[in-house]
Amino acid sequence: NAALPLLTTIAQVKSLSQEMARKGFPVKIHGIVTAPFSGGFFIQDGMWAIYVAAGQVLSDKPRSGDYWEVDGTTYANFSPNILATHAVRIGPGVIPAPIKPTQDQLANGSLDTRYIEIEGVVTDASSNDVEMLTPEGQIYVQLSDVDPAFGDRSTSDLEQYKNASIRVRGCGIPLRNWTTQQI
Repeated sequence: NAALPLLTTIAQVKSLSQEMARKGFPVKIHGIVTAPFSGGFFIQDGMWAIYVAAGQVLSDKPRSGDYWEVDGTTYANFSPNILATHAVRIGPGVIPAPIKPTQDQLANGSLDTRYIEIEGVVTDASSNDVEMLTPEGQIYVQLSDVDPAFGDRSTSDLEQYKNASIRVRGCGIPLRNWTTQQI
């Protein structure tokens, strides 16, 4: 059984099938943190982005816009991801320009983990999500990390944006059934 090759780009990791990603290919990538997230962060190198499960291996708290180096292995949930064995902040970086997705792109999952921007009018809000009317129709946006400058995530804080035109930037993760992984 030959050793698995080292993957050095996110595109290489994302091109793996779920079955192949579960083999635990070794990974060493560099990229810009686009969003800290529960237990890890999203990182982008050029056009591709991925979730890094980091647990206790972080040398520093990831912040959006920082340039990081990640060593780890592949694993799969909905799509291939990286389980970090070592993750270190290299220095400041430049966050990529957000993609402005179509309704179809949001619905089909093709922009999974990519840095996106959605603009629309807030029609409803709760502590963790907003419903927005966009030129293509109504969409539901679940918020995982709201900047403290916009409130403490209580329902009343986000309700102040009802009927306001806003832009939301972050990493797109399509809603899916966690058992079947279907969108």
